[in-house]
Amino acid sequence: MINIKIYCSSEHPDYDKTYDTIKDVLEENKITNYEIERINKIEILYNCRIFYQPHIVVNNEVVYTRSCPSKADFNLILRRKKIIK
Repeated sequence: MINIKIYCSSEHPDYDKTYDTIKDVLEENKITNYEIERINKIEILYNCRIFYQPHIVVNNEVVYTRSCPSKADFNLILRRKKIIK
């Protein structure tokens, strides 16, 4: 199971784009066993000290911050974590 958390307020311009990009990459790689959780409450972002959004965590490891990753960037992240070949 791949656990992905996206820390990003719902007002952020990349809120939907980040989710859609990650979901598209997972589906293109035929990965079906995943969970994407959106953490968008300002109080939680503040308490977790998330200053740059979106903040993407894969299997409890921060993998990307400050902007929406491109599909190529997220593919590279999955390769480096040995989730895909």
